[in-house]
Amino acid sequence: MILHLIQQSPNQDRALACCLPFVQNHDTIMLLGDSINALLLAEWQNRLQPLNVRMLTVDVQARGLTQRLSHCTQISYQEFVSLSLNHSKVISW
Repeated sequence: MILHLIQQSPNQDRALACCLPFVQNHDTIMLLGDSINALLLAEWQNRLQPLNVRMLTVDVQARGLTQRLSHCTQISYQEFVSLSLNHSKVISW
C-alpha cells in the first residue's frame, strides 16, 4: 500500500498526471494544498472517481470550497497521520 501525496494544482504541475499510472487499487491519493483544485475540474473528477482519494478538511475550508467539495472524502490531520502510518510507503510527487 502506497500513500501518494500531491501538493500542486494540476494546472501548475504534472505531479498528479505522473502519479496516476503507478496507483494501484489498494493505494491512496492524498490531495494537499492547491492540489484539491483538481476536483473542481470534470476531467480530474472522472479520472480520480474510481480511486481512493482523500484531502485535508482544513485545505478545503481555507479555499472556501466546503460546499463544492462536500461529496469528496475529507480527513483531519490526525487521520492523515494514521494513513501515513498504515501505508507501507509514502511518496510525495
